[in-house]
Amino acid sequence: EKQRKADITNAKKALGKETAAIKKVYKKQEQKIKKFEQAIAKMEKAEDQADDKRKKVDEAMEEKIRNSVARRKAIASEVREEKDSCNLIEARLQYLENLEQMLGSAATASMGAGAGSEDLIMSHATALDYSG
Repeated sequence: EKQRKADITNAKKALGKETAAIKKVYKKQEQKIKKFEQAIAKMEKAEDQADDKRKKVDEAMEEKIRNSVARRKAIASEVREEKDSCNLIEARLQYLENLEQMLGSAATASMGAGAGSEDLIMSHATALDYSG
């Protein structure tokens, strides 16, 4: 009986030591888990910040592209207006050249034709005033 009690006491002590060792290992594992969780949280935060920065950069680039497209369209519009203006100037110049030729022809014809040529010249001069 004594031996049995001693064995039980020794078994309890051994079991207590083993339980204490297991608890120690468990606490260490919990600490490691907490450290990993903290590291994961830091990485997630860093990823979120990087995503935010990427979004801001993307938005800035999109804005630059929109501005660039708007500038290009504005410049293209100005170019079209300038071309239209040049076309009008060319048409006016052509008209003036034609008028000059007609006036030269009319002046030559007036030497032999008389006062009718002057009416022609005046009508073109009046048209010139209203066309330009």
